[in-house]
Amino acid sequence: MNVYKKINLLKNRLILQYIQQKETYFQLIINMNDLAVLKIEQNQQKESLQILQKAEKMLEVKKQIYIFKFCKNQKKFAANCGKTIDRNLIIVVLYNRSCVYQSLQVLDKCSNYIDGVIYNLQISLQEDGQAQNQKIKKGESQKCINKKFAYLIKKQMFLVKSYLQSCAVYSQQGQQKQYFIYKQKFKKSHQKALETANQSLELIKKILNQCLKFCKQSLKDQENSIQKIIINQALLKIINIQKIIEIQDNDIYQETKKAQHMWKQSVTKKNKLISLKNQGSNWIQSFNIGSIMLMKSLKYEDLSFFGDILLEISDKSLMKKIIYLSITYFTIATEMRFIETNQNKQKNIGKKQIENENLKQSKFLHLKSINIICSNIFQNCPFINHLITSYCKHYNQNLEVRNVIIYIYIYIYIYIYIYIYIYIYIYIYIYQFIINSKKKKKQRMRKVLTLLMIILIVLSNNYLIQIIQVNKVHYIILFSKKNNIFLLITFLFNNDLLQCLQYLLLKNKKKVIINIFYIFIGIYKKIKIKKKNKIYIQQIFNQNKQKYINYNLQLIYINFIQKYKFYQQNKNIQIYKKRNLSVQKKQLINLQMERVKMIKIQMKIIQQVLQTTTLIKTQQKTAKNKIKKKLIIKNNEQINIIIILFLRKYQIQFTKRNSQFKKINSDIIIIIFYNKQFLILIKLYFNQKKQQKFI
Repeated sequence: MNVYKKINLLKNRLILQYIQQKETYFQLIINMNDLAVLKIEQNQQKESLQILQKAEKMLEVKKQIYIFKFCKNQKKFAANCGKTIDRNLIIVVLYNRSCVYQSLQVLDKCSNYIDGVIYNLQISLQEDGQAQNQKIKKGESQKCINKKFAYLIKKQMFLVKSYLQSCAVYSQQGQQKQYFIYKQKFKKSHQKALETANQSLELIKKILNQCLKFCKQSLKDQENSIQKIIINQALLKIINIQKIIEIQDNDIYQETKKAQHMWKQSVTKKNKLISLKNQGSNWIQSFNIGSIMLMKSLKYEDLSFFGDILLEISDKSLMKKIIYLSITYFTIATEMRFIETNQNKQKNIGKKQIENENLKQSKFLHLKSINIICSNIFQNCPFINHLITSYCKHYNQNLEVRNVIIYIYIYIYIYIYIYIYIYIYIYIYIYQFIINSKKKKKQRMRKVLTLLMIILIVLSNNYLIQIIQVNKVHYIILFSKKNNIFLLITFLFNNDLLQCLQYLLLKNKKKVIINIFYIFIGIYKKIKIKKKNKIYIQQIFNQNKQKYINYNLQLIYINFIQKYKFYQQNKNIQIYKKRNLSVQKKQLINLQMERVKMIKIQMKIIQQVLQTTTLIKTQQKTAKNKIKKKLIIKNNEQINIIIILFLRKYQIQFTKRNSQFKKINSDIIIIIFYNKQFLILIKLYFNQKKQQKFI
């Protein structure tokens, strides 16, 4: 045996001499590791194991993995050549070997090797921390310190990942059939998994606190505006995460419900703002818990390479930190639940779980994991679905919020159905009533028709209602929300009927019937209420202002306390007539005179509408004496809107170029012109052969 040992030593010396001549020692180990990674990707685990064993021999880690735990100065084989071992190489080789054992389902060796990775990472982090403190004391540049800090955070995140993977291996050992036979092994494996998960939770909280301190310090010292924006976004996100971590037991259930509801809405609606926020994060859509718990091969460059600190604070890296935090809470909750269910099985309790403190704590941690990920990630993710389904399965509690939008749609459909039903019912009732009506029932008919108009206005909910009293006359103004149209209804009645009207307009009751005498429809642009007896409504007939004459009627005073401004326009026209003007200007003045006449006619009608006291006294006389009015609308005129009211028993004749409308005896007619086009002629009731027509 001694002879064989001597031969092996001679071989190793010859190999070393060859290596020193050709290429460096550690570069060969790195190349061997890269080759093993390729073999793992090609599902050639046995060949990769052989290569990793050779690399392990070169690092003198052959006998046990725990050599690295007890040997402080790890300079065995490489130290003889005058080389110090790079700890990142040890971590990479051990991690790849544990990855191979996990794929081969050799969990004992896998757990041993992953423990070696964790131990070496802890030592390397201690060494890096000491080196960084020395650099700060020496007063090195801030860029170098930031780079080392970024590398430290990257290593800490890799340690969190290895903690979670070791937890997965230990829990997988506990769930195997051979470990159920030995109860002690079951307890030990799940207890170790719980301990490693708690360690990962403490570490990731530490990472978030470090990032928070860095962001606060750098915001004070930073001058670049772009870097400030990135740091400020990261700071706000970290503060929100810490608020969720600090949530207590009582509030967690409601908060997770809200977060899950918001997440579902963002996924279904596909909001553009959220998609812009998560742009470049498509890896989340395919992310699953297996993507962390299952080990993947690692290269030396992936561990040793480090970038700027802003990369570690960017949205992508913060999303990874949030996901790791959520997974740690989830793993702690599952391990606590496994231990409690095993104890219940030993006591023969059955499937019903007794709510101990441990089960309540596991439920609380599970909810916290859901809340963290749903409130920060707004994309469809299999991991989030897995969290929600596992919670509903194991704790028999539903997190879904009732969809308010469905109830809103149902309410709208019912509302439309009622609206159509009432409209058809009233229409049929009016039609039958007109056919069977007599002279005595005409007043009742008028009430029903006015009630129909109010019902249609109130049900549409497109009008703002305002009641004003001027000279013992009540004016109800309905201002439309969509268009610039107002509807003025004048009343002359006692206070009891006014209360009934208010009840109708506010509570939408359909059975109240009110005597409505006059209705006026107009166009408003701005409404200013100064006193009770003055209401100003701006009405524009032409927007193009001319140089010589301003013939626009600007204000209409509804109560007619003051005089109109068109009298001043008449004076201006007379002044301009005296001057020597051209033919074109004279034509313009003639057109303006016609417009003033038209305004006078309209104002006379409005005066008759608003002077309610005189109209009531002379209502019988006006019914006998029929008044004829003419309105001429020419193409040259630029009229936006003309609205005219005609009272009971009035006659009207329209002429537009050569076309004429026939004379109509009517109660209420509303005519609207818009941009030289005849739009609406609503004829509510007319006294010809007891028939009703709608044009």
